[in-house]
Amino acid sequence: MPENINKSKSDANTNTIRLIYKGLIPIVLVLGGIAILALRIQGWSLFLGLPMVVIGVIIMIYTYDEIAQKHIDPFPDTFEDSDESHF
Repeated sequence: MPENINKSKSDANTNTIRLIYKGLIPIVLVLGGIAILALRIQGWSLFLGLPMVVIGVIIMIYTYDEIAQKHIDPFPDTFEDSDESHF
């Protein structure tokens, strides 16, 4: 029985670490890209900074969409009106 408790804690810790990395990597990419763009190194700033920002934003969108789908219940297929009186 204690093995199951330890395993569930281990799984929870692993999921928490994955969640942190999934949220941290795109933020670092965006901030790093903005920093490289701010340096204004001729050619390299646009060559490295701009793709980093774009890739970071795309990964951020997919990551937060995945998180929202896992943790937020979807809408039901049909909406039922709880109030019987209609105007």
